[in-house]
Amino acid sequence: MSITSTGIASGLDIESLVTQLVSAEGAVESNRLTRSEAKFQAKLSAYGTLKGALSTFQTAIATAGDPESFQGKTATSSAPDSLTMTAGNDALVGEYDVNVSQLATKHSLYGGAYASESTVVGTGTLNFTLGTTTYNSSGDTYSFSQKADSTPVSITIDSSNNTLLGVRDAINAADAGVSASIVNDGSYYRLIMTAQDTGTENSLQVNVTDSDGNLTDGSGLSELNFNATTRQSTQLNAAQNAAFTINGLAVSSASNTVTTALSDVTLTLGAVTSSSVKLTVDNDLNTASNAVNNFVAGYNNLTGMINNLTAYSAVSQSGSLLTGDATTRTLQSGLRNILNQVVTEATGGHQTLAALGITTKVADGTLEVDSSKLNTALTSDQIGVGQVFSRLGSSNTNTLNFVSSTSSTEAGTYAVVFDGSSGTINGIAASVDGNVLTGPVGSSVEGLKVEVVGGATGNIGTISFADGLSSRLDSLIDGLLADDGLLDARSDGLEVSIDDIKEQRLDLDARLLKIEARYRSQFLGMETLLSSLQSTSNFLSVAMQQFPEPLSFKK
Repeated sequence: MSITSTGIASGLDIESLVTQLVSAEGAVESNRLTRSEAKFQAKLSAYGTLKGALSTFQTAIATAGDPESFQGKTATSSAPDSLTMTAGNDALVGEYDVNVSQLATKHSLYGGAYASESTVVGTGTLNFTLGTTTYNSSGDTYSFSQKADSTPVSITIDSSNNTLLGVRDAINAADAGVSASIVNDGSYYRLIMTAQDTGTENSLQVNVTDSDGNLTDGSGLSELNFNATTRQSTQLNAAQNAAFTINGLAVSSASNTVTTALSDVTLTLGAVTSSSVKLTVDNDLNTASNAVNNFVAGYNNLTGMINNLTAYSAVSQSGSLLTGDATTRTLQSGLRNILNQVVTEATGGHQTLAALGITTKVADGTLEVDSSKLNTALTSDQIGVGQVFSRLGSSNTNTLNFVSSTSSTEAGTYAVVFDGSSGTINGIAASVDGNVLTGPVGSSVEGLKVEVVGGATGNIGTISFADGLSSRLDSLIDGLLADDGLLDARSDGLEVSIDDIKEQRLDLDARLLKIEARYRSQFLGMETLLSSLQSTSNFLSVAMQQFPEPLSFKK
């Protein structure tokens, strides 16, 4: 408990005097600590801003670091209402003239003529088989060949499901490759059975075992029969394949969605065409260009932030929060070093940013893009441009495709050899899955996955795999932002300094309490002395008043 004095004897405001004296004693040190703490806090905040800017930059360059950004293809059709196309990354650039003469259709049958949906059809067994039905018009006969991978499905019809509705639902629940529906034609309810898939190999054969034992009487479950021997059901639509030509070559497909006619291209046939439809596959220059421009914009935003944090004013002769900061200089040096690097594995003569029309402004260190030069580079070798930015491989032949890589794959140019069942990458035995080879763990080609196409064997060709600038920048930033990275180390150091200031404040407060106690003790002593002197003065005054007045003598 502090000793207080009211200053009764002296008439002084001792509390105010003590407060002012203590404040004066601690002012210099307290102000120094406040300035130091504010400086450390501001610098810590600046590092936080820098970390955020680096994270934002990583996000901005992620698109350029994604191989997909430079492998994409566009596909266009001159008659999209009749024919559309999508192209994957491995589709070959080119133009194709397509004529569609016939669409693939589903086989459909209808059977029976029923008064209502609840009419009893009959009981027995329905057996569905998928395959190819051939019709001989001269003899009005059908023959059927079962599909190789088709398994006949048997459906039991009994008293629990023998109505028209019950038969429909039983067929739909059986997963027999057939869908059933009921249609009222204005006179009767009829059961329509339709194959779920298009194409001649998905025709329906219906074999009925009728409980009444008669398959030709036109009644009971046998009304649904449709096979080479007995046909009580009527064919609505014959199953047929799509028929079309690509650049004059005839093509047949069981489906209107065609995935095998052109490599990594899907055709969707929508209508028979009266004239040739032009399909065009091209490199997706738009996506690639956007990826590069996002990379540049991301770098410029980061550079602008760093410039603000490190700016120096010659007029005021004052710096910013990180002016002269060694950590920030290390970051800037690392970024510039990577941007000036040559990606030697990149093809097409585009191995630097400058070769792509991307240069550095001397004034502020930001990048600028010559769009014309970039578009020329993308047009001539989109993959080569992509290799400057991402972890991407390119092939020197159409019989070899780069598929993917891992973070362990080393940059380089690797020869691929394949005999149809085994193969090597860079002379190292690769694991083989069909026609895809993968580099083994622990090797320079670890995780490198390539595809041999067109049935090629022997010395297939080479894959040039590049570790682009986005990947290198990403690694640099990951190191800086890591828990044990340089930025965290600097931030931790600042936090230690701030904690030390807090300790110094506690020490200062303790010293000031002692000083306050000393001042209070001194003022208390003064008050005590003054009080004693005042008491003595009062006593003497009273005593003097008791003395008789001096005698007065007349002369």
